Amino acid sequence: MLLILFMLLGTSALVLAQQSTLEKINFSARNETLASVLGRISANKSVNLTYDASDPALEKQVTYSANQKDVITILSEILTQTGREFKNVGNHIVIVRSPINTPANSVLPQKSNVQINKSNPVVLPEILTDTILIRDTLIRFDTIIRIQKEYIYDTIFIKEQPEVDKKSGRRKLSLPRNIFRFEPDRQDGWALNFHFAQMGASLLPESGLNLSPELEKVKKSESFSLRNFGLGAAIQYNKGRLSFLTGLSLNIYNNRFNYSELFETGGFYKKDTLDIFYTIIQSDTNFFYVTDSTYLPLDSREIVYDRNNRISLLEWRGAMHFTLYTLNDFNFYLKGGFSAGMPLWLNGNSIGNGEGYPVLELEKENFSKWLFAWQAGFGVRYQLANFVSIYAEPFYKQYWNEPTPSHPLSRRLQGGGLNIGMIYYF
Repeated sequence: MLLILFMLLGTSALVLAQQSTLEKINFSARNETLASVLGRISANKSVNLTYDASDPALEKQVTYSANQKDVITILSEILTQTGREFKNVGNHIVIVRSPINTPANSVLPQKSNVQINKSNPVVLPEILTDTILIRDTLIRFDTIIRIQKEYIYDTIFIKEQPEVDKKSGRRKLSLPRNIFRFEPDRQDGWALNFHFAQMGASLLPESGLNLSPELEKVKKSESFSLRNFGLGAAIQYNKGRLSFLTGLSLNIYNNRFNYSELFETGGFYKKDTLDIFYTIIQSDTNFFYVTDSTYLPLDSREIVYDRNNRISLLEWRGAMHFTLYTLNDFNFYLKGGFSAGMPLWLNGNSIGNGEGYPVLELEKENFSKWLFAWQAGFGVRYQLANFVSIYAEPFYKQYWNEPTPSHPLSRRLQGGGLNIGMIYYF
């Protein structure tokens, strides 16, 4: 069966080769080497050409032009120019040296009388010409394997049945065994939250107020400060993508207060001569004086306040986290909450709106008993170990009520910062 298949393939190849050589084409070459011309014929018409690559005739220049001629005729006419011809061997065209290429005026060598010793005959080598046909059989197998796996994840909750007293039939009182688990449940369970906050804060006056010049100077004297920090601890409960926490924090605000004012009473102007010059016209001399006057007060008094106003608050806070996205060991979430704080200690001064610029001390008597605030931000949490995660939270915080309601300048404490902390799961 394979032999018949090979014979059919060989026969079809011969038929296709004959059809390509009998097709009439237009062909031209100008000052091209024979090797280049043969390469064009072999590539364009799929003709199998066989020749000696070291034949010097391949480097000869050929100029030829043909219209509507078959490949065999074109090849024969081109080879005639170089003293070559071709022979068909199977589906190959073999280019050989033409026997009629010998010039007519060439002198044939005369036969020499050479006596042959019959006792020692000369053995002439015999040259045998053979035709080798090479057929390539290509067999291609394509194997397509498709493997599809489906993973189904499920959650199984195992709840232990409480022990029952056989005599009374009542449940025994016992602590749950999973209060201190060896493997923490990060999705549903309890955790402890510790944090440190670095904040930038200032006293923000209400907009649209008609302030006197004195209060305007007080407003500009209270500057923005980065020297504010907080420490806190809270208990946290995780339920799916939500987390609820409540706890205490100690927040310390440290703002710079730089105020100065100069008071002057009475005074007079003192005249000083700065320079004298004169002009002489004939016998007259005219003097000119350059003078200046300076006001000298009889009494001057300057008030200067350059100090740090410190406020320390103990706050109870409650917050909620909502997880937006989880990537490997990272969780990205939104945060919102509120707080209520009471002053622990106060140390600072301010200026009131009255004659003589009275000083107002920051004391608990003139300070609000409670300060309420709201807070919002976002954060990223990273699972550092089996029981521990660390996090960072940029946030903004603003208090609702005024810290000093008796002060003529209405303002509220506000600012933002960064929380960094640790969560311990148990």
